[in-house]
Amino acid sequence: MMKLYGSNGSPFTRKVRVFIGEANLWDRVEYVLVPPNEFRTIMPTHSPLGKVPVLELDDGTKMIDSPAICEYLDSLHSGRKLFPENPDERWKALRYLGLGDGICEAVIAAFRELYRPKDKQDAALVDRESKRAANCADLLEREIDELTAGPVTIGQIAAAIGVGHILFRKQTGELPPHPALDLAMRAPRLLAWYGQFFERPSMQNAKPEK
Repeated sequence: MMKLYGSNGSPFTRKVRVFIGEANLWDRVEYVLVPPNEFRTIMPTHSPLGKVPVLELDDGTKMIDSPAICEYLDSLHSGRKLFPENPDERWKALRYLGLGDGICEAVIAAFRELYRPKDKQDAALVDRESKRAANCADLLEREIDELTAGPVTIGQIAAAIGVGHILFRKQTGELPPHPALDLAMRAPRLLAWYGQFFERPSMQNAKPEK
């Protein structure tokens, strides 16, 4: 049985968990939740990066970096591949994977800055990262028909996780109101699609938590 080490607040962990659900691989993977108060001591023993997620294979090999973990998992099942085998579809999926991950990276950078003491916070950094996430969401909004065409891929999963992470961090109050992150105003079709995608069992079984 493989082990997935992760955090319920990590969008990259969530992406892998959704992927496992979509690939019907939960009978081969055990999810190991790393408690926040043990994160700094546990994760360096599993990854030189000290980050989640980490997939421990049956032979003890540790896979790091969520795109690599997902592509490895995609090689283990005989069903339809979520990393499309057709070259054109594959590059499209990887492009949306990059945009979804980009949203998550920008949101993480913004809310981490807001955890610093107020007198040391860089408001320009928060503004810049919020706009970076918004730029990715804008592109997904413009290409919503292309994004959502066809069966589920890693690109759709990553885009959904990116949108979901904006909503999650705003809901928890870790991201203050910012016009750049008002998805209802700037990306209504993307937000509507996310609402439908969120109802998938794979997403319901991997809801984010602080």
